[in-house]
Amino acid sequence: MKADHLFVSIVVPTFNRRVLLARCLEALGNLDYPDDMYEVIVVNDGSTDDTRDYLEAHDRDFGFKLIVVSQENLGISSARNNGIRHASGDIIAITDDDCIPEKDWLKLIAGGFTDYHVGGAGGTVQHDDPATMVQRYIEDTGLLSQEKFSSMNFLLAGSSAYRKKIMKGAGGYDEYLKSCEDVDMSIQAQLKGFKLRYIPEAVVHHEHPATWTHLFRQQYRNSIGFAQLHKKYVKDFNPGYNILILSYRILFKAVTIPFTILKAIIKGSGRYQIVKPALDMVILTSNISGIFVGTLFSRPYPGKPVEEKLGFIEDQSMTALARKVGKKLF
Repeated sequence: MKADHLFVSIVVPTFNRRVLLARCLEALGNLDYPDDMYEVIVVNDGSTDDTRDYLEAHDRDFGFKLIVVSQENLGISSARNNGIRHASGDIIAITDDDCIPEKDWLKLIAGGFTDYHVGGAGGTVQHDDPATMVQRYIEDTGLLSQEKFSSMNFLLAGSSAYRKKIMKGAGGYDEYLKSCEDVDMSIQAQLKGFKLRYIPEAVVHHEHPATWTHLFRQQYRNSIGFAQLHKKYVKDFNPGYNILILSYRILFKAVTIPFTILKAIIKGSGRYQIVKPALDMVILTSNISGIFVGTLFSRPYPGKPVEEKLGFIEDQSMTALARKVGKKLF
């Protein structure tokens, strides 16, 4: 019954990925949710491909209400914020143009808000059938796993939703941050006294980075955002501590890599196990490089920094992964 469903606005930012966007919209059109109880807001972030033509030609092809918002290329946080401004729902869900939600994704996410004390709900971002060693590595280590982030009280943007009043109260996604804006939104919800709910059954499929270069750039960008979080939350996300820990791990890994590779060769473990130590080093070096750059070269936080300690975050280190996913990475 419709009375049992909350009206939800789904915001999808997009930039030069028309083919992926079409796949995402098709999945959103197949959701197990009443068509008139959700709307999809696509924010075209200055695409120069045929995204605009595609949206104009297919705006009535979906069962749901489709709202198209265009802007110059200002980045993903700006695009999300533009979508939030056009949202009608009291619940705003966020996904990305390269994501494919499962049929029950929205039903499960929206169901997380039956408790008034829940301010945000998130699901699982899953990659199927890794095609490259990098993608297999990401899956094996849980590097981009919501399980990791939920244990740290954060929600991943690709499969998350918040009450609109929280998003508007926070001023939207913080456009100062180069990355980790989804972490910041999770913090903002909890600072206002709301709980976050992780719903692992709410699955969105996403293709992880496929190449070493893409992996390094992604982790480097995330680490810059992590360092910028410290400029906003001055008693948390200590960059000095993280640089110290990462330096130790890089030194340890550099010393042990030859022996680890030799052991894998002797055991006949296969190519992946031989290459995996080098991928570990890619993560470590991208993390420490990003933290250095974010700490030394990012401008001061333009707003008023948060002076209080964030007691609801269990682990604020870039190396939390080692403890959160069974020490698989190190």
